[in-house]
Amino acid sequence: MANFLNYYKILGIPEQADDTEIKSAYRKLALKYHPDRNAGDKFAEEKFKQVTEAYRVLSDEKKRAEYDLGRSPSHQESRAASARNKHANFDEVFDIFDNVSSSKTSSSHKKYRQQVRGADLTHELSISFEEAALGTTRVIEVTRMEQCLRCRGTGIEPRTYPMLCPACLGKGRIRQSHGFLGFTQVCQECNGSGRVYQKDCAECRGDSRLPQTRKISVRIPPNVHDGASLKVAGEGEHGVYGGGTGDLLIHVHVEPHEFFGRKDNDIWCEVPLTITQVVLGDTIEVPTLEGKVRIRVPAGTQPDRIFRLAQKGVPSQADGQRGDLFVKVKLQIPTEVTPRQRQLLEEFGRLSGERSLNPALRLMLSPAQTLTAWWRRLFPAKPTQDEE
Repeated sequence: MANFLNYYKILGIPEQADDTEIKSAYRKLALKYHPDRNAGDKFAEEKFKQVTEAYRVLSDEKKRAEYDLGRSPSHQESRAASARNKHANFDEVFDIFDNVSSSKTSSSHKKYRQQVRGADLTHELSISFEEAALGTTRVIEVTRMEQCLRCRGTGIEPRTYPMLCPACLGKGRIRQSHGFLGFTQVCQECNGSGRVYQKDCAECRGDSRLPQTRKISVRIPPNVHDGASLKVAGEGEHGVYGGGTGDLLIHVHVEPHEFFGRKDNDIWCEVPLTITQVVLGDTIEVPTLEGKVRIRVPAGTQPDRIFRLAQKGVPSQADGQRGDLFVKVKLQIPTEVTPRQRQLLEEFGRLSGERSLNPALRLMLSPAQTLTAWWRRLFPAKPTQDEE
């Protein structure tokens, strides 16, 4: 038969002690044998359990009466086992621990929350065609949850500290017994962490974080395509209660260019040239990613000819080798010509041995001009006397 525990003797008080004496005695013994002050001391740990159990019973009027009634030899074993298997009233226990902290705290204790990694953030970023090709650095503004400076991410008011959970004594689990059956479950007082705290931070209200708006410099590497996602490690939201920091994900949108097109690492563009330029040749300016360059168009250049400008394309992500810029010549035909221009074009056609207007030249003339030209060929005007 197990020895019956004398709770009065454990607390060192007489059997006629009132609530004030019971509470005062428990306060002194709990502070003396508290595991936080006696790390690794098994004797102190066992004494703390007994003191807590004694206070739980004697501080409750109904339980105390049952305890006094059950102190007879026939009830000792059953009453002692029942007392050891029940949980202590920890709301009352924490009234005793109000002065353990160096500052005054709330009598209602809080569950000690586990560290949680911060969430990843996303940001939509639009960049130009040139920036996507050559890379750039952009400064963006992000609002995120950051560690509270007042409590340093603990969620606890400064000058208070997490305490060993009195329910599980820091083990994080509690054993429950029902007759011959027993099982172990996570401690509900500390969520399995083995610790509880006493007062929320006044700044973050126990959340451990506060919203902050920050400007972050983001490096966009060369050769980025529309719809690409870039990860900036460690620039997401800060974790809860000191947990790890999330990442910042940049979704890139490349604005279309009015002049350039792209295929892999090469760039394409079209340059309009006049008849005079393609026939006689010319030196023209062509835009590139870094500015304009001059190229020579030889005489007699045919429409749709392609000129290649080496190393003027997009840098490769693998080795930095740049693609090429391809310039396609497009013949620009005027929609209207003056009488003098028409006369010169017809003269050009006659000198070239053309019997009638060249189809390409015919397209340059308006319908009225074309009809007039054919009418004059069919019915040439008689020369005047001055012309003769």
